[in-house]
Formats: sequence, C-alpha cells, structure tokens
Amino acid sequence: MNSSGKARDEEEIVKWWEGGEEGEREGGPIGPLPRGEGEDKGGAGGEGERRGRGEGGGPLERLDLMGDRVLAVLTGTQPRVKRGIVKGVKEFLARGKGSMERLDKLEEEYSQRVGGLSPTEKVMELILRYPKTIIALTLVFSIILFAVGAVGTENLKSFAKERKLRLRENIRADFEVYLPQNDPTEKVLEEMREDFSTDLIIIYVETYNRYDPVDVTNVTNVDVLNEMSAIEEALNFNKTDRGAEDGIIFVLSISTIIKYLNSTPETISQAVENELKGGLLERFNPLNEWNYSIPNQTTVDQLFRRIPPSTLNSIVADSNGDGIYDSTLIMIGLSQKADRKAILNKLYSMLKPYEVEMTVDGPEKESMERWKERYERGEVHTVMTPTGPTPMMETISGRTYSEMERVVPLALVFVFIALFAFHRTWKIIAITMVPILTTLLIIFGILGITNWVLTPQVVLIAPVLIALGVAYGIYIANRYAEESQIEDKEERIRRAVKTTGRAIFLSATTTAFGFASLMTVNMVPMRVLGFGLSVGIMVSWAVTMLTVPSLVRALDYQKKVESKQWERLGKMVVRNRRRFLAGAIAVLIFSVVILSTSIVVNMDYMAMSPPDEPVILKMREQSEVFNSGQMNLLLIRCAPPRDTDGDGRDDILTDSMKDLSILDRIDALESRVNGEAGVEG
Repeated sequence: MNSSGKARDEEEIVKWWEGGEEGEREGGPIGPLPRGEGEDKGGAGGEGERRGRGEGGGPLERLDLMGDRVLAVLTGTQPRVKRGIVKGVKEFLARGKGSMERLDKLEEEYSQRVGGLSPTEKVMELILRYPKTIIALTLVFSIILFAVGAVGTENLKSFAKERKLRLRENIRADFEVYLPQNDPTEKVLEEMREDFSTDLIIIYVETYNRYDPVDVTNVTNVDVLNEMSAIEEALNFNKTDRGAEDGIIFVLSISTIIKYLNSTPETISQAVENELKGGLLERFNPLNEWNYSIPNQTTVDQLFRRIPPSTLNSIVADSNGDGIYDSTLIMIGLSQKADRKAILNKLYSMLKPYEVEMTVDGPEKESMERWKERYERGEVHTVMTPTGPTPMMETISGRTYSEMERVVPLALVFVFIALFAFHRTWKIIAITMVPILTTLLIIFGILGITNWVLTPQVVLIAPVLIALGVAYGIYIANRYAEESQIEDKEERIRRAVKTTGRAIFLSATTTAFGFASLMTVNMVPMRVLGFGLSVGIMVSWAVTMLTVPSLVRALDYQKKVESKQWERLGKMVVRNRRRFLAGAIAVLIFSVVILSTSIVVNMDYMAMSPPDEPVILKMREQSEVFNSGQMNLLLIRCAPPRDTDGDGRDDILTDSMKDLSILDRIDALESRVNGEAGVEG
C-alpha cells in the first residue's frame, strides 16, 4: 500500500470514530474503507483495489492490512480520549474544590457563631441543627425508662394484655407508712409484730333480718354459725402453727366463742388428767363427747347466755332495734410473714356466694335479689362482706393505681380543651403534648427505679406536672408568635428561646426547690411527693427545652386569636398598682390571722379513703353499729416466770403474766378503757 492511500485510510477511520457521516453509513468499527487511490487508474491500481477491498494477496498481507486499520484507530482516538479524561477530571476537581470551599466557609461561620455563645446557647444551636434527632432520642429515652422502671422488665411481655406494672407493687396504703420514721410508736409496733398479730381482716356478717325485719333469723342460728365456721376452718386450717402454714394466728367470732365454750369441759378434763398423770378420768368422764364444733341449737342458746355482755357487745349487734341480733363480725389476725394478697384472694373467692354489692345508698338492688333467691333455696343464710384494716389497705392501693389511670387522661383532656379554646389551633396541642407525655413517662420510670414507697398522694404529681409542662411550652410558643417581624424561622425561635429560656429556668428551679422542702419532713408520703414533684419539674423544663423549639419551628405556630382584653387588663393593673398591692396585703393578713386558726390537723384515715368502696362502706357501718372499727393495742411487758428446779414447771410467777395480781391490774385497765369507750360491762 502506498503512503498516500494509507494516510487516506487512517483519515477515514478517524472520521468514522469521531462519528463522521460517511463512517456512520459504512458501520462497523473497522468496516469497509474507501477504495485505494489506484481504483480509478489502471496498472498498479488493480493491486491497490484488491488490497483496499481486502481481496487477493496472501494471509500475511491481509493480516498486515488489518493491523494497519487497528493501528490507525488507536493512534487516532487516543489523544481525543486522553483529552476528554483530563478535561473531566479537571471539572470534577474544580467542582469538589468549590464544594469544599463552601463547606469550609459554612463551618467557619458556624464556629464563629457558636464560639462566642454560652453553654445554653450552644445546646440550643445543637437542637436547632438536629431537631428530629433530638426529639426522637428524647422519646426513645423516656419510653425505655418507663419500660424499665414503671413496667419492669419481667412484665414487658404481658404488659399489653395484663397492664401489670412494677410501680403498682410499690403502692402502700397501710397506717405505718404515715408514721414518722424511727418514731417510738413504730418501734413498739415492730416489737409487737414479733409475737402478735397487728394485721386484721374483718368479715362483716349479716342475716336477712338486717334488711327485712319480717325475717327473724338471728346470728346465733345454727345455720348461720355453721356458715361462719366453714369460712374460719378453711382459712385457719392449722390452729397450732402460729401462722407458719396458713398465715393466720387467730380467728375470733361468735362462732369461735361458741365452739370454744362447747369444747371447754373436754379441755378442763384433759388439763386435770394431765396434772394427775394417771388417766383416772377416762373411765367415768361424761364430757368426752364435747368437741370444738358447733353443737345443736339448744346447746348454742345455752352457751350464748354464758358469754359476758362486754364480749358480746363487741362481736354481735342489733342494727335495726327489733331485738334480734342481725350483725356480727369475724376477726382474723394475720402473721407478719403472711402472704396478704394470697389470703385475701382466697377469702374473696370463698365469699362470692355470700356477697351483695354495696353502694353509698345501700345494697345494689339486682345483687340483693340474686342473693335472696339463693337464700330462699337454702343455699346461703348470711351476707358476708370483707372489711377491716388489711382489706382496706389493699383496696386503697388498687384504687390509687386506678385513680392514677383515670386522672392523667382526664387532666390531659381538660388541658387540651382549654388550650384549643384560647388558641384556636391544634398546633399548640401538639407542641405541648409531646413534652407532657415524655415528662410523665420519665418521672414514673424514675419512681419505679428508685423504689420509693408510693402512697395515694402520688396521684397529685401528674396534674401538677401537666400544668407546669403546658405553661413552659406556651411561653416559648407565644414568644415565637410575637416575633413575627423576623422572617427567618431559625433566628425567630432562637430569639424566642433566648428571651424566655432564662425566665422558664428560674421559674422551674424555684418551684422545684419549694417542693423539695417536703423531702425534709420525716414522713414517707411527704418525701415521695416532694421528690416526685421537684425532680419532675426539672425534667419537665429539660424536656420542654429539648423538644418545644423544634416543634414550634416545624409547625410554624401562629396565634389565631388576638385578644385586646388582656392588654386592657394589664394597663388597668399598672394604673392601679397601689390599690392591687394593698388588696393583696389585706388578703394575706386575713388568711394568716383569721383563716389559719380554722386549720385542723386531723389524720382521719377514713376521710382520706374512697367513700364508694364496699370495704370502706362496711368499715363506716361497723363504726356506727359496733362503736368500733379501728384496732388499738397496748403492749404490756412483764417478767418471765422462772423454773428453779428444772422439772419443766414454773415455780416463781411473781410479776409474770401468770401472777394473779398482774392479771387483776390488766383487767382493771381493760375495764377503764371499756368505760371510756362507752362499752357496757
């Protein structure tokens, strides 16, 4: 191939590679090339024509021609590709350099802006920079804390169905929790519990005569006594274990007294026999048929007349004055280590057939009709209602939890209604709801983790925190709305937080310190209330500052209603400030001098209890009918009897409980107490 033809071929290949029109028509990367220069000439042109078409010649010539074509392509495109790559890299580096310069500039501006800020302002800049992340982290933290502290890890799986909270287990409503810590009364109570029962369950037993005087059923009726005895025997199935097995130390009722009197002759004979140690009474003792059980009606009537009036008046009563004893009590003393909930659950299950639902106005009509049907069929003969200190404590504990479940949503609903009424926009509800709910989750989680003993007063924590949380959020939201002349939302919320943040913090701090003073009181309920409110207020402030700015900015809160009345009220107060100040001082003096004298310190446990609970209703009825209801205990300490000769019998009884003079003094004390209480005998 001559040099001119080769050059021409290379030129055409480059044109094709660069997308020339002629190359596109031919197609193919090294497709047919234009004919050689000798195509239009004779002679040597024939060879050029054959070589241009790839015809003729040997395999080496054809391979050489193909190599020439490939080389032409490579040498023609390499510079262009190289130039394109270099150009692309330069453009990429230029764009990257511009982006880096812009990032450096933004970083420098942010650093300069943040570098001169206070720690609080730096935190606010962080919140505004990552609003969604901060809100999400706050919510996740509150949920985890509530799950661990209030629900308990052991209850997480069943919480959706049972709603069982570990926090509920810390709720106590017993009398001791209201005693000052390390008080002498508390120490005496602990000493008594080592040997005696201080936890009491009372079963209030009534015959139908209590509700219908036409019926003449007396509590001394054998059927009534047998029903009472069946309950007693099922609960106190081991009477000699001192509560180790059944959790019950003693049972006292008209039924137990009748059974005791019925077994007394046998007991006396056994005591005499033990003293004589000869078994001399076995062959002629006519009383061996007597035992600890309810005898026939005739024997019951005889034994009933032997009961002293002072004892009788404390366990049976005629509530309607028709001369028939229609009410009585079963008193059950629990051991210190007894499982109270298990015993109460067992008791409630046993009393189901005998129960009538009680209301403030008396027995519930339909429930009473169902009981009457069972009574007429002879299935039951009494109405039995559990009451007494221990059921009362359990009822108040459960009611505290249920009231907490009711109060919190109710408080939220009322607050949201008030917010919407004044602001006329749902945005303010969303802005205040998030910090309120988060605060409640956190504080109840903290109370669960710290294992504070919770009393009914803990219900007050939720409404107070809801009110304060709403106030803190509204301060920021309203300030944001007032800065409407600032178009930049970020700068606007920054200004709102800067002008209100310090005031909110000072308000929260002073309020928290005020409630924290309750923690200095030597009573657990006051300490719990002080701890919950003081910590809860600071949590409310922190959550508000973390979430409200981002929510206000995101929702772009604006006031819907502009009231001129507040402005007029403010001007009126300013114009008459001296009069308002004088009036406030006058009210203060009147409160301190006059109203303070009417404050009475009275720890009335019944007044603090929910009045609609059947347990509480029966406690009140017991107080009216039996002139009792609260158990008062006296601890009498005496010298122990002494065995001097080691024969197992006490020889020296002086100043011991077996000393007759000591027993006489105790009897005199009881008579004096009964006289002061107005009890006959």
